Amino acid sequence: MQGMRLATGLLCVSLAMVAAGEGPLRVFLSGPASDALTAFEQGLSTPTSSVSITESASQADILLPVGDGAFAAVSSGSPVFAVRVSRRVLDQRRADGCRCSGIYAGARPSDQLALVEALLPRARRVGVVLSRQNRFLEKELAEAAADRIALRVEIVDSAEQLPVALSRLLPAVDVLLLLPDPMLFNAETARLLLLTSYRQGRPVVGPDNAFVRAGSLASIDASTRDVVSHTLAVLEGYTAGRLPPPDYAARTISINPHVARTYGVRETDTEALAESIWGQQ
Repeated sequence: MQGMRLATGLLCVSLAMVAAGEGPLRVFLSGPASDALTAFEQGLSTPTSSVSITESASQADILLPVGDGAFAAVSSGSPVFAVRVSRRVLDQRRADGCRCSGIYAGARPSDQLALVEALLPRARRVGVVLSRQNRFLEKELAEAAADRIALRVEIVDSAEQLPVALSRLLPAVDVLLLLPDPMLFNAETARLLLLTSYRQGRPVVGPDNAFVRAGSLASIDASTRDVVSHTLAVLEGYTAGRLPPPDYAARTISINPHVARTYGVRETDTEALAESIWGQQ
């Protein structure tokens, strides 16, 4: 398939054998050609391995697609552990009966909200923009906010509606929280979101590390190490036909120091912030 490439080396990690004990776990790794996929492959490489990469999905014990596009291309009848996929997409496939699980893209919404509280303790009004497909996250955020945070949520059908949504939202909130949503928050919309928020004097938290580099205040995102560690734990415990429920791998906090100074953010020690959010978890 155009734009896709297969991992051609060994997935070099010390992993469990297939439950039947008939040799190494055969993994079909796929995804768009990118630095991210290369880093993912390299991060899984050591001199020895009890897992082998196969170039044929039909010969694999488990499929390992990276990203929504690769996940959409895999066979619905094969066991799948999808990496960095949209929560809505993976949950819908599971509801439709696929033998699949995976690692959601980004961070748990409640964790991102906790990051807002840790960085901006005086911010009591948090604005959120959600696509209609991700509206189910509104309830989860409301439960996390409890009585501490007043949420204002704008629901949009497309990126074209962002300017109007921001014009309504920003004057009424202290900070803008963005959750992963490729349709709304991407390289094409980053300038609009970040500049509009900056002109209104409202910091942005989320949705990922790319936005932090572009001008978002901070975000929790899944580093390659986060994703690799989570994936290895799943593959090490894999038994044919048995996959754990989907989860987030994100435990890496990134902060833009220039933006932090602009908004007078005092706590920029990521280890201290992690402790305040996750404690002894």
